[in-house]
Amino acid sequence: MRNRILSTLASLLLLVIIASTSSCTFNTVERKQPPRHKQRIVWVSGVRYRQVYYIDNVTNNVIIVNQIKESNKKPKHHKNKGKHKGN
Repeated sequence: MRNRILSTLASLLLLVIIASTSSCTFNTVERKQPPRHKQRIVWVSGVRYRQVYYIDNVTNNVIIVNQIKESNKKPKHHKNKGKHKGN
């Protein structure tokens, strides 16, 4: 009889512990990732701009971080100054 009472009390205690821990929620906060910046070239009325932007995850809008006017010069092609075969 005594063993039966002890086992019943033990199971009730276990039930109370399970019920109290299951009702509690553990709030875990995920670290927000910084937005990934991308670059693109945009022509506006004949002027060339380099834009740095990212896309907002919530609103799906393009957020322009930086916009720099670029010159229309062709890039310089530097000669390779290393040793070549045949020199």
